[in-house]
Parts: sequence; structure tokens; C-alpha cells
Amino acid sequence: MTRYIRAKSEHRPRPSVVKEICYSMVLVLATGILWKMHHWNEQRKVRVFYDLLEKGEISVVAEE
Repeated sequence: MTRYIRAKSEHRPRPSVVKEICYSMVLVLATGILWKMHHWNEQRKVRVFYDLLEKGEISVVAEE
């Protein structure tokens, strides 16, 4: 029994460098896309705020 376990653990396939690089690239691209979408959303919020401010619909000065 121990001979089978020892023999099985000795013949593990080596990690593929190309696979690891591909996995890393996919993760980096996915993270970059999510970050860029967040950035676009924040830009949209700022643009809407300044458009409303310019139209006079909102004010940054508190009314008394």
C-alpha cells in the first residue's frame, strides 16, 4: 500500500509555465476591465453632477 502511494506521488506532472502565464493574463485582463468599468462609472457620476450644477438644478451652497 505504501509503495503505491509513494510511486503515485513521485510521478506528478510538472506545472506548465505556459498555462500559468495564460491564467495570469486572463486574471489581469479581467481585473483591468473591472477597474476600468468602475472608473467610467465614477466619471459618469462626476459629469452628471457638474451638468446639474451648470444648469442650476442643484447648488453646493446651503440655503438659509
